[in-house]
Amino acid sequence: MNVILADQAIPYLDQVIFDDKSLALRTIPADLITTQYLNNHSNIQALLVRSLTQVNSQLVQQSNVRMIASAASGADHIDSE
Repeated sequence: MNVILADQAIPYLDQVIFDDKSLALRTIPADLITTQYLNNHSNIQALLVRSLTQVNSQLVQQSNVRMIASAASGADHIDSE
C-alpha cells in the first residue's frame, strides 16, 4: 500500500476519503516528519506539509518519497534544487 504522509495540523484531512484501496493517508505531527521516520517507513510515497516542515534533499534522500505538496500559500520551505 502506498502512503501519503501528512502534517496532522492541516485542516480537513480527517474528511479525505480514498476510493483507491492502494492508497492510505497517515497523519503525524510536523516535528515527527524526519529523515529517520521516512527511512523507517518505506511505503511513504508522498508528503503533504505546511511551512513548518523544511523539505530538502537531506530529508528525503534515502526515502521513497516521489511527490511533495504544500498546504501553505508559498513554497519557500521546499528546496527544489
